[in-house]
Amino acid sequence: MTLLSDLAKHGFQLAEEYYYDANHHSSVLFSDDIYVILDHDLCDSKDEDTCFDYSKYCEMQNKWMEKAGKLYRFYVTGDENISQEILKWIGYQAESIEVKDDGGSFDKSHIDNTPLEKVFEDLFIEAYGYDALNYLQKEYSLSLEAGRNGFVDYVIETDTGNYAIEENGVRYHHPQLVTKDTYQKQLEKQNTLSVFGFKTYRFSYENLNEFSVITEENDSISLLFNTEISILEQLSEHIHDAVREINIAVPFYDPCLEALQEIRKRFNCHKRLNVTLVYLLAKHYLYIYQFQQKNSQRTVYRIM
Repeated sequence: MTLLSDLAKHGFQLAEEYYYDANHHSSVLFSDDIYVILDHDLCDSKDEDTCFDYSKYCEMQNKWMEKAGKLYRFYVTGDENISQEILKWIGYQAESIEVKDDGGSFDKSHIDNTPLEKVFEDLFIEAYGYDALNYLQKEYSLSLEAGRNGFVDYVIETDTGNYAIEENGVRYHHPQLVTKDTYQKQLEKQNTLSVFGFKTYRFSYENLNEFSVITEENDSISLLFNTEISILEQLSEHIHDAVREINIAVPFYDPCLEALQEIRKRFNCHKRLNVTLVYLLAKHYLYIYQFQQKNSQRTVYRIM
């Protein structure tokens, strides 16, 4: 029984046969919101001159990653049937992975950006503002099977979803330029992230270079996670929570959002509004409230 027909028995249907070139392709299957990518002998050939375009590899994964609830990816050699391994991964619970720090340590206090990471961070700042870098967890430690550890380039955790970002240089990540064992370790890390509820997006330099041009239809890196500037919205929710906590009777939160919308409209900011603006607006309305409170108590002597 072939792998595809075996998975069909478990409710999986074929979504796409994606060809990177005439000799290399992947199958995409789905069952409800669970997606599986099967890479058929992608590690064949070590001739760099005949390697397929790695940006296509990243684009294909990111397209289906955005659509999926969870996505798992596997390497398939020839006609081998790895359906049991696939079902095992899909059935994993995060609690079943032993959290153990046996993978070595990483000094996060002196992390120098690679050129690819520099491009990504510049685009991220352009989309979300400099303060949003605080939401990027760099060299994120990930527990793998058997007590091992791996590291992820970037992780973003939000109220609307968790995202892992891998900046993939062609030399060390292209399936045709690394060993099968190395490539399968990349997939193991990605599948583990899926178990933990992360969506993994991969970008080569070519992918990021395409996002460097901003138009009304293409709003740079903010499109990559389809979050409608979720970091900004998350901060707005924090403001709303803070407003509720100090029992402000006047609804300052609504004018704050109205001001944000007006600024976006006037300056054509769209989703690239700097998150610093959220803090400034929040402080503005909170200062007004505090001034009113102190003034009503006749305790205002000087405004700094």
